[in-house]
Amino acid sequence: GIAYGSDVELARRLLLGVAKANPRVLEEPPPTVVFRAFGESSLDFELRVFLAARDYWVDATDQLHTGIDQAFRKANIEIAFPQRDIHIRSVVERGGPVVDEAAGGESRPQ
Repeated sequence: GIAYGSDVELARRLLLGVAKANPRVLEEPPPTVVFRAFGESSLDFELRVFLAARDYWVDATDQLHTGIDQAFRKANIEIAFPQRDIHIRSVVERGGPVVDEAAGGESRPQ
């Protein structure tokens, strides 16, 4: 998955370029890229390739992942990671009042 706001067509071209440059990936049938989903924290793509033998799968996967990482870094495309917002409702200061941020910063005794 890539970060929201990324150039989708550039990501697609880079994925195909990495696949076509890999000697383990067959030319026929050709590699394809599928934009699978708008994920929770990412735009999710799938790179589909064919190999001459299943024995090549581990090496090819490693090579493709490394190539994708390098290509995306060079193009400033961020590989997304889960993001969460944290909302702090109150802050307790030692020996002081409780400050309720949700109530506009009003304080109340502990």
